[in-house]
Amino acid sequence: VSAFGIGSQYWEQNPLTMYPGEEKDVLIVLQNMAGKEEVNVKSELLEGSEIAEIRNYETIAVPVGQKADFLVKVSIPKEAIIGSSYNLRISFLTIAPGGGNVGLSSSIEKNIPINIVEKTAESQSGITGNAILGIPFSTAYLILAILVLIIVAWIIVKKRKSGKKK
Repeated sequence: VSAFGIGSQYWEQNPLTMYPGEEKDVLIVLQNMAGKEEVNVKSELLEGSEIAEIRNYETIAVPVGQKADFLVKVSIPKEAIIGSSYNLRISFLTIAPGGGNVGLSSSIEKNIPINIVEKTAESQSGITGNAILGIPFSTAYLILAILVLIIVAWIIVKKRKSGKKK
């Protein structure tokens, strides 16, 4: 019994939006949640090879009860027309274990529509949903914590010096 499946945050009703010249890694999750053995999955880019390339291996092993990340790098040409669209279509074929002549395999296709939109002021400034002024949140919080420690240390030193003068 194989329970191989795939998941993505993009589909027909929720297309990927990108602007001309943009590059992005698209994550597709391969799942083997109810099988009895590891599944080897071979990928093939059926449509969209002019804008996409497979980032990791074309064949991925997905252990029983686990998931594996599959990345596709999408690069929109700078001369892409706003309002146009591309289609990314990938086939995932499970390879029958054992490599014998007779085996059962299944294939699933994932279709990701890509709409070309105008570059917004937010994307031009480098501010994203997980960054402050283009700096990742984790780095920004670390800088803030160091600044707070410096200020606290400065206040303590200043109080000790003023206490000795009295």
